[in-house]
Amino acid sequence: MEERKTISSTPKIFVKVPIRSKSNVQSATPQSIKTPSKISLTYNTWLTRFNIQPKVEMIKGISELPSSPSEKFIDTITKRNSPSSDIRSRAYSKPSTKNTTLTLSPVKKLNKPLTKPENVSRVPSQIINKPQIKGQNNPASNRQDPLNDYIIGNTIGSGSYGTVKYGIHKSTQRKVAIKIYDKAKFSDIARQKSVQNEIKILSKIEHANIVRLYQSVDMPKYLYIVLEFVSGCSLSTMMKRKINRRMEEFEANKLFRELLLALDYLHNKSVTHRDVKLENTLVDQSGVVKLIDFGFATCFPNDKKAKIFCGTPSYMAPEIVSKKEYYGPPVDIWAAGVLLYALITGNFPFRANSDKDLYKQISRGHYVVPEYVSIAAKHFIAKMLCVDPNKRPRAGELLKDPWFRASSAFSITTTFPHRAEAEDDDQNEPVEFIKPEHSLD
Repeated sequence: MEERKTISSTPKIFVKVPIRSKSNVQSATPQSIKTPSKISLTYNTWLTRFNIQPKVEMIKGISELPSSPSEKFIDTITKRNSPSSDIRSRAYSKPSTKNTTLTLSPVKKLNKPLTKPENVSRVPSQIINKPQIKGQNNPASNRQDPLNDYIIGNTIGSGSYGTVKYGIHKSTQRKVAIKIYDKAKFSDIARQKSVQNEIKILSKIEHANIVRLYQSVDMPKYLYIVLEFVSGCSLSTMMKRKINRRMEEFEANKLFRELLLALDYLHNKSVTHRDVKLENTLVDQSGVVKLIDFGFATCFPNDKKAKIFCGTPSYMAPEIVSKKEYYGPPVDIWAAGVLLYALITGNFPFRANSDKDLYKQISRGHYVVPEYVSIAAKHFIAKMLCVDPNKRPRAGELLKDPWFRASSAFSITTTFPHRAEAEDDDQNEPVEFIKPEHSLD
C-alpha cells in the first residue's frame, strides 16, 4: 500500500513542474500558496532599490508579474487573441505627441500669419478686380516717380529720337500727350540742348493757339514731356483728305488767322518758332489751331540777329538759305506765307529737284499764283513772301489786312498791285512747276 501512494503522488508532481501555463497555475494553486520566482524577486528588488515605477500599467485581473518567461509569453498571446486586445494595447503604448487629425490634402505652411490690417477702409471696389502694381506697397517710390500719376496708353506718333504716347492724368482725368525721348539716342549734344530749350520756352508761354506744357520729368535713361493732348489732326493731314488737296479761302481764312494770333503772342514774348509748317500746325475737333514742336525755337530779343541754319527747306526764308544773320520774327512770317500758299493752292510756291536749286528759287523770290486765287489773297501772300525781311509786316499788322475783314476779300474782281521787288531782269523768267519731293501730293 505504501508503494501505491508513492506512485499516485508522482503524477501530480510531474504535472505541476513541466506545465507552466498561467491558467493551470492559477486554477491548480491557490493564491496564498504561490511563491514568487527568482525573476520577479530580482525585478521587484531592482525597482525598489532605484525607486522606479514601471511604465507599463498592470492589466486588471493580474495581480503580479509572471513567474517565468514562459508565463509572460503565454500572457501576451492570450491578450492578443482576446476581443479587448485593441483597447488593452493602448495602455501599453507610449502617448503620441503628433496631431492625429485626418487630412485628405496637404496644407501649405504660411510664411506670414493671417492678420487683418487695422484702420483700413473696406471698399469693395478696392478689393475686387484690382491687381496690385509692382512697387505699389512702397509709397515712397510713388512720390519719387511723377509718372505714376498718369496712365500711359498707345503710341500716337514716333520720331528718330523718341515716341509720343497717349496718356490720362489719374486724379483730373485730363487727356495728355507724353513725349518720351531716349537719352541713348542723343548722340548730338545740340539736339539734347534743343529739347531742354523747348521745355524752357513752353514753360513760359500760355496761349489758346499754342500747345500747353503740363510737366517735364527727367529720368536717368529717358526724358518725358507731358503736353496738352490735341484730339484732331495736322493741316497736312487735313489737306490730304480734301478732294483737290487744297482748302477754300474762307476755310483757310479762319485757320490762318488763329495761327497769326499765336505768332503775334510769341513775337511779343521775344520767342521765334523757326519751324512753322503744316505738320506743326494742329487742328482739334472743335476747329481750334494749335502750334506745336518748339524744338528749333529761340528766346532772345527781336532786335538781336541769329546765324543758325535750321528749319524745313521748303519753308526757309531767303536770309537763312543765304546763310546770313537774320532776325527771328521775319523768318516766321515768311514760313507762314508759304503755309498759306500751300493751303489755298495745294502746292508749295518754291519747288525744285534738289535743295540747291530750291534755295536759288527762294533767294530770288519768284513764284506763280494760280488764277482761281482771289486778288486779296494774292496781295496778302505777297506781303509775307517778300525777299527783304525788313519789308515784311509783323503778325499784328497782318491781322488787320482786308482779307480777314470782309467776305468780299475772297472775290477775284479786285485789282492786284505789282510787287516792286519783282521788277528786275529776271522778272519774266519762267518758273517750272515740278511735283516730286517738295509737293504736297
